[in-house]
Amino acid sequence: MSLLKYIFLGIKEFNYPNGEKYVGEWNSGKPNGKGGMTWRNGDKYDGEWINGKRNGHGIKTWANGDKYDGEWINGKQNGHGRFIHANCHKYNGNWKNGLEHGQGEAVWVNGIKYDGEWKDGDYNGQGVYIDANGDKYDGEWKDGNEHGQGIKTWGNGDKYDGEWRNGKCDGRGGFTSTSGDKYDGE
Repeated sequence: MSLLKYIFLGIKEFNYPNGEKYVGEWNSGKPNGKGGMTWRNGDKYDGEWINGKRNGHGIKTWANGDKYDGEWINGKQNGHGRFIHANCHKYNGNWKNGLEHGQGEAVWVNGIKYDGEWKDGDYNGQGVYIDANGDKYDGEWKDGNEHGQGIKTWGNGDKYDGEWRNGKCDGRGGFTSTSGDKYDGE
């Protein structure tokens, strides 16, 4: 790209004193428009900027291999996006202020899966959790725990359908074992 075109489009390459580097559109002394930033620790972001903050669609790759591809507002994940945690799990869904929030699905490398509602990074609302050992809970969640009405089916076939509080069977419900034993009550 010629120098004249480079200046006309407001595209700049800026090397910060701390070793960070930005290449992209520039306005009023800040990244503005499309551009890429490389941090000293090896993290990288390529996407849209407004007034020096990540805003719009962008992809951030961390030096440890984590990657987020999605929407940003004021430098934080907001809106829909996909996050891949290196050697851990993948999350595809909605975000608010950098945390899982709204509808989303997470799948861990060990086989655990959660598909449902999130609030501030925790399971919250209606959701289905399937453990690696085959246990399954389908119901209400609060602050990352089974809470409210739900059905849990253990890997061995035992089943509880009823009320939950802070991750434990608590309240009215029915339990059925694989041997045929049944209990109904509180």
